[in-house]
Amino acid sequence: MLNKLFPIEEDEKIKIVQGFPIIFLEDLELLVVADLHLGIEQTLFSGSLFSMEGIQIRRILKEINQALDQTQAKRILLLGDLKNTTTRILPQEKEEIIALWENLTQRELEIITLTGNHDGFLKSLWREITGEPPVSKWFTEGRYFFSHGHLKIPLEQLNDYEWLIIAHEHPAITFRGSLGEREKFLATVVVDAHTTDYSQQIKILIVPPLSIYAPGTDFPPANLSFLSPILNSLSISEMVVYAIDRAPKSTGTYRVPFSSSTLKNWLK
Repeated sequence: MLNKLFPIEEDEKIKIVQGFPIIFLEDLELLVVADLHLGIEQTLFSGSLFSMEGIQIRRILKEINQALDQTQAKRILLLGDLKNTTTRILPQEKEEIIALWENLTQRELEIITLTGNHDGFLKSLWREITGEPPVSKWFTEGRYFFSHGHLKIPLEQLNDYEWLIIAHEHPAITFRGSLGEREKFLATVVVDAHTTDYSQQIKILIVPPLSIYAPGTDFPPANLSFLSPILNSLSISEMVVYAIDRAPKSTGTYRVPFSSSTLKNWLK
């Protein structure tokens, strides 16, 4: 198997499953995946002459299963945006959520599910499938505070935790060659931030999307303007972007650091 576990330099217990936009928290035996956007093909290719349905769910199940085999994780956290539409449940969304649930339960995993901004009506569907509703706002365990990232989080809620782990941003990075060539990779991002009065330091891990239809948003974003309210409320000291090479024959992870000074130059 090509894939390895790549510990981030900021915390050796947090590992990237190389080649996949998937995080493994070793101290919790927990796999973290986000932004699956199941059922998106029914929206993207509606009216198309060719059916594209099922391509993404097969890829997602394959990657999750390989990551579970690699890590031997006993638990999995679905960090929001499990489905794609915001105000309804499409037939393909329901079908694929059931397929995901059946796959995970066959592996006898503990499953924790957070809702994201795309998870309209997921609570009732998840209860129908599993017997339990998903966690709606945030989840905490050990050193970690988890939230999809679309909601405001009171800063005092973070005082007892070393890490805030979010998704929602769909982070990526584009490498540019001397001849103008460009290649874009999804990315895991580590952010060192603080409140504007420097009274509180916060370390944030941003999980990349698992959806194969998520091209990603380049990090650092223009003017350091984020989708997540928590990021926009803080001052950024440092940022490290871990590029994820998802190509099956060249899986790898590449660390690209940005200090507060290089961030300013990068954004010019």
